[in-house]
Order: sequence, then C-alpha cells, then structure tokens
Amino acid sequence: MHMKFSSMIPLALALAAATALAVCCPGAMAQERGGDPLGKLAHCFDDGEFRVASMDRLPATKRFREVATVAGTAQVSTADGYRMLLHQRSKAPLVNLKLEKSADGRFEQDRGAVLAHMELFSDSRTDHAQELQVSTRDGVEVMALNKSRIDAGGPLSFYSFAHQGSGTIGTAYILSQPEAVREFNTYDEYASLRDRFVGKLVRCMAQQDGTPKG
Repeated sequence: MHMKFSSMIPLALALAAATALAVCCPGAMAQERGGDPLGKLAHCFDDGEFRVASMDRLPATKRFREVATVAGTAQVSTADGYRMLLHQRSKAPLVNLKLEKSADGRFEQDRGAVLAHMELFSDSRTDHAQELQVSTRDGVEVMALNKSRIDAGGPLSFYSFAHQGSGTIGTAYILSQPEAVREFNTYDEYASLRDRFVGKLVRCMAQQDGTPKG
C-alpha cells in the first residue's frame, strides 16, 4: 500500500527529529568530512523572510536514504546533507527542508530515484492534490506536487529540486500550519508564499559551485 500525499507530514517531522538526535550524539560523526560543500546553501535563508528554526548536518556515516518507487525501493546517495525547519513570522514550522550532496558519479541515478518517487505520489494523489509538474529554472530541475486547497490537511506542497551542476538534491515539504498561527488566509496568499520560497531556494541552488565527478 502506498502512502498518501496527505499522510507525509508526520513522517517528515519524525525524520527531522530523528536526524537531530543522531547529529547530537557522540560517535555519530565517526567519519570526518574534508569540507562543507552545502554550507553556503544551508545558510541561504539567513537574511530573508524565511527563518531557520533548526539546522542539523547529517552524520558522516549516513551515506544514503531510501525512497519508494513503483519499481520498489531505491537509494539516494548522501555524501553530505542538512535537515532544516523554516518558519516565517510565526514560530510554527512552515517548511521541512532536506539538502543533500550526491556521491561522485551518483547524481543522475539519485535524480532518477527522486523523480520516480515523486511520480509514485502523483499517481496515488488524493482528490485535492494536483498532478506532478516538472520544470527547469536557472539550471535547477523543479518537481512539484501541490494541494489545491489550504484546508486539505497534511503538507500543502511536496517539492524536489535537482541541480546537476553541483550534484545537489533538495526536498521540501511546505506545511499547512495550525489555523490560529497560519501565515496565510487564502490559497492565493499561500501560493504567493510558496512561490517566494521556491524562487529563493532555486536562486541559491543555481549559485552552487563545483561540478560533480562522474
């Protein structure tokens, strides 16, 4: 049985919490990295309308994650990565964001696995979810699944981003927020907020340096 788009928010937040726990614990960084290729990208939101509520770097021992596809489970390599929660004016989380660096020679395979994962959710979407939309902006491939209502429950949008030039994969769940502290009152307001976030991340990803090997 495939998980519905509307059921992804608890899993997304649980994964964020689990990652934070792993990063804080002694021994999780048993392997040291030689640099921080995603550091600049992880700080993309430091000076704008979207603020970082939490940021955790993946343990060096975490080399991949698994995603579901119609053909079964596929792996997405994680040579490095960050897990972040963003908010805007209120303290309620607005975006659950993953930034990942593909291992050398793995970007195209990772990008294919991510797209297949998005296609699976598109095929099993609910009545209030739109079909998968794929576009390219400034060299960044943008894969988007959006709800058509702000009261449909669960995450309102599920985005994946792929930048071949730097071998970077991004994943964002844009959350519905509790009504009392919500950053938007209408779908048009939500769509404007969502598009500003997506535009900001695309611009930052497009400025990433370095061409992946292989």
